[in-house]
Amino acid sequence: MKPKAQRWLDAYEDTCAAAQELSRKIQVITVMDQEVDSFALFDAQRHLGRVHLLVPASADRKLSKKKKMFQTMSGGKAAGRITIEVKRRSARPKARARCHRSAAAELRYCQVTLPATRVVPDADPVTLSAVHIREISPPQGEEAIEWYLLTSLPVWSVSDAEQVLEYYLKRWRIEDFFRVLKSGCKVESRAHRFALRLQRSLAIHLVIAWCLMVLMLLGRTMPDLDPEVFFTEMELALLTEFARILGLSECKTLGACTLLLTILGGYQRRGRDPPPPGHQTM
Repeated sequence: MKPKAQRWLDAYEDTCAAAQELSRKIQVITVMDQEVDSFALFDAQRHLGRVHLLVPASADRKLSKKKKMFQTMSGGKAAGRITIEVKRRSARPKARARCHRSAAAELRYCQVTLPATRVVPDADPVTLSAVHIREISPPQGEEAIEWYLLTSLPVWSVSDAEQVLEYYLKRWRIEDFFRVLKSGCKVESRAHRFALRLQRSLAIHLVIAWCLMVLMLLGRTMPDLDPEVFFTEMELALLTEFARILGLSECKTLGACTLLLTILGGYQRRGRDPPPPGHQTM
């Protein structure tokens, strides 16, 4: 097994061990990236069972002599139609820029049985639920949204498939969190001589990254909240003085406070700038 795939497998086993401390009434789901699409992982889930998996398929597997996975998942009449809010994305080294839009998409679901691979040659085939989402008419110049999702969760209806999609859409929140942790807090550049110091540093920065994420989300979705929900009396006094210097309104809402923070971070409030606050500026 490749080292990166082994790390994902180790992380999944650690998650299962941690989940043992939770009530069985709590359903735990691990949403992973395409690079972890591995038979060994699904085989581990079958044996451990405590934590469900949701993984976007990266390879068009051969299911039998005549059938391949992507053809099986995308074939036949659509089970339903849904609307997905596609978020704006700036251009990145591994991804094209994307505009914000509401995408109409077809939804299909079925069961697929994956044969064992050379990594786990003696294992029995694994049967999983498969959900396929494909955008119907993307805007001109935009790449159509299309996802092939594999999950250990049972999917027997359109509502089950929609629930799986909802879980998958939460993955971007996880991506954003680790982007803040790695690019913002720069935890990968910490050079401590001892593992214990690195663990303590990581623990502190995990809390910082969480605070930044929560502040950004609340500032966007609940801007009228009382700022004392998040800021201390001293912090509000400093922001109030900063607002006075800039000639802006007082910090009476959380939205006003987050705007002031983004200005400190370089936000210039130009007409072409996206609405504040973003992760990077925050």
